[in-house]
Amino acid sequence: MSKRLIVTLLIIFCVLNIGLGSYGLSETSEARYAEISREMAENGDYLNPTKLGIKHFHKPPLTYYITALGYKMFGTNEFGARFFLGIALIIQLILIYKIGNRLFKNKEIAYASTLIYFSFPIVLISIRNLTTDAYLTTFFLLSIYSWLEYVAENKKIYLYAGCCFLGLGFLTKGPVVLLPFISFVIIYNILLKKGFRITLHHILGTFLFLIISSSWFVAVIHANPQLWDYFIDRQLIDRTVNAKSFHRDEPWWYYFLLAPAIGLPWVALICLKLIKKKKLIKQDVGLKLLVLTILINLLIFSFFSSKLVLYILPLYPFLALLGGYLFIKISKNWMRIFNGIIYALIGLLILGIMITGFLGIFAISYISMLTIIIILALAVFLITKFDASESIKLLFPGFLFSCTLLISFSIFASSNPSVINSVKEPVSFINTTKPSLQRLFIYDKLIPSAAFYTDAQIVTVAEQDYKTFRNLSFESDEDYKKSYYDLRIDGEFRRFSQALTIKNSAVLIKKTKVLNDSLQEILDWYNHEKDFNEWRIYY
Repeated sequence: MSKRLIVTLLIIFCVLNIGLGSYGLSETSEARYAEISREMAENGDYLNPTKLGIKHFHKPPLTYYITALGYKMFGTNEFGARFFLGIALIIQLILIYKIGNRLFKNKEIAYASTLIYFSFPIVLISIRNLTTDAYLTTFFLLSIYSWLEYVAENKKIYLYAGCCFLGLGFLTKGPVVLLPFISFVIIYNILLKKGFRITLHHILGTFLFLIISSSWFVAVIHANPQLWDYFIDRQLIDRTVNAKSFHRDEPWWYYFLLAPAIGLPWVALICLKLIKKKKLIKQDVGLKLLVLTILINLLIFSFFSSKLVLYILPLYPFLALLGGYLFIKISKNWMRIFNGIIYALIGLLILGIMITGFLGIFAISYISMLTIIIILALAVFLITKFDASESIKLLFPGFLFSCTLLISFSIFASSNPSVINSVKEPVSFINTTKPSLQRLFIYDKLIPSAAFYTDAQIVTVAEQDYKTFRNLSFESDEDYKKSYYDLRIDGEFRRFSQALTIKNSAVLIKKTKVLNDSLQEILDWYNHEKDFNEWRIYY
């Protein structure tokens, strides 16, 4: 790797860890993964994931394992939960550089691609919110890089490494990792007329992939035979063609509108350059490979019923490589105008944060803002020392803007927990105010992160919110009833009302919830109540 890439990665690593543990877990996705990992690390059961004490088999466990390792290293806290997301991004950037250099034999294009990838909003979202997607993309890129090295060097170790990484990607999010990889390989072979010769090593590599990818599924199905139908029908078929049951169905054109928005400004710029430089696609096989891989996978993902923003994250390394290639074709005068806009956005971002803080709209620490400015000034000083071409230097404003966004988000989120949907403040309050607290009831909301901030037992009370309805078919006994009440079932309200009157308990409720008279009468039994933004605590 070049010296400038190493310095760039060091700057990014430092920026990623500034304030990383200063703000609470966001509901619901980040809190879900963080809490499942916490329970796994605490009870030592790495086979059967649980969420608030109830078995939860929605995803393969590798993200939980990685997060649990973060807890072992840094303690059970937000920093430990998020730390390896930054490591995943650093690995992705290194791989994009290496893949770009392999495809185009040009270090300038490779380095430009890493800067562009770091500038995508979707990438920043993926490493600031604990989900499976950053890890999936890392294993996917490792498999792509390994395969390209195998083709170029004909070293079998790369073939087997690629199969291992695909297996790990499968253990991260299931078969979705195969789609972009297989399409990339097929398009590559067709364009370069490589053919599809299958050797003994391909067969052995496939077996290696199958062993790794199926390891957890085989073990967990052996312990819970009914999981076979659950994985096939509920998790595979329903997520693909019946996402309404997961409340994740979107129209087929969803990604065609969303992809440019979460890739601004580069996606728009790339599209404009491709339209103007149509001949380039015909002339350069690497460029054609990237364009076809992006379009085909975008179509495939578009016709899946289940759609979320981060599902298409694996396509953005290809977009970054495409942008790195096209960047050298862009007029320098045009890029200077473009960079002027970016510098203006940085200024507006900082100014906007300061104004909203001054007006009291959001809580802002001006000392923290000063820290941002000092850090950015240091970053500007370091990158100006790079022995870079004028073209590469024109990419630095976008790099600085991403750094500014990351640091600003940490400062903003730590001071405004309600905006990021964190319950750290109210739960920490009741935990401190009532140290003898034994049970915290949460009415009609599933809040996994509550267990992060108190040693009391978290009790979920389900009534109308679909997210509170738990799958209890894998429970071998009724121990779950200690932490779960489903008021849709006869007799549950009576059991719940009796439990509320037990000493050393508290209730957390959304202030917007309309409570029936019976429940309100029971809550009036509590001596105190306190509001935290949209939440109300009875204790």
